Amino acid sequence: MTDDQKKVSPDDEYQFPQDEYASADSGSESQTESDESGSAETVEKKTGFPGFLSHFSALPIFKNKRAWIVIAAVILIIIFIRVLDTGKKTQPISQQSVVSQQQAPVTIQQPDNAVLGSLDALKAHSSRTEAQINELHSQVTSLQNTVSETQSENQQLQQKLVALESQISGISETLQRVITKMPKGKRLVYHLRAVLPDRAWVTSGNGETLTVTVGDRVPEYGVVSSINAEQGIIETSSGRKIQYGPNDY
Repeated sequence: MTDDQKKVSPDDEYQFPQDEYASADSGSESQTESDESGSAETVEKKTGFPGFLSHFSALPIFKNKRAWIVIAAVILIIIFIRVLDTGKKTQPISQQSVVSQQQAPVTIQQPDNAVLGSLDALKAHSSRTEAQINELHSQVTSLQNTVSETQSENQQLQQKLVALESQISGISETLQRVITKMPKGKRLVYHLRAVLPDRAWVTSGNGETLTVTVGDRVPEYGVVSSINAEQGIIETSSGRKIQYGPNDY
């Protein structure tokens, strides 16, 4: 029993004071250590890396729950420290990139000669167009003035025409009054001297004799419309009749 205890490594002798089952089973573990080591070697030869893990987990320190808790806490602390270190390293890099982006000089691209030439051509064209627009505007203004003058002249002509119409109406009224006041001449009278069914002979008061048929014109009587030989009457378009006189036989 003493010989087996001398062969145990210092790691196997580490035990927590509160571990109750480790002290009770130390004798049995030392007795079976040689068997387990032999079986572990055969398993490691057969399985490789998994066998190594099983051999590593067979150590007494990894059978203690408190040891696992301590190992897990140490691993978490190491991971937390590494995370803090990486955060400190990345923050200056990002700040440097922002500063470099802010300090990057702005390059102003010079315009091309062709672009400048086209701009000059556009300016010249716009100047010509503006001059043409001004000329058209002046022409429109002159036309408006001409139209205004023509309208005023038309108004004056209309006023003159109204005055002429009033003068003409006054002159016509004056002529009517003069005509009405003129003495009337002696009325011309014709008398029937002889008559046939298609022809008649008439004589005026001043001794003028006419031969008339239907359709002939008689002074101050109009056109002969009919000749009635039985009654001795000649009808005219004026309504006056030519017939035998009181001294005719």
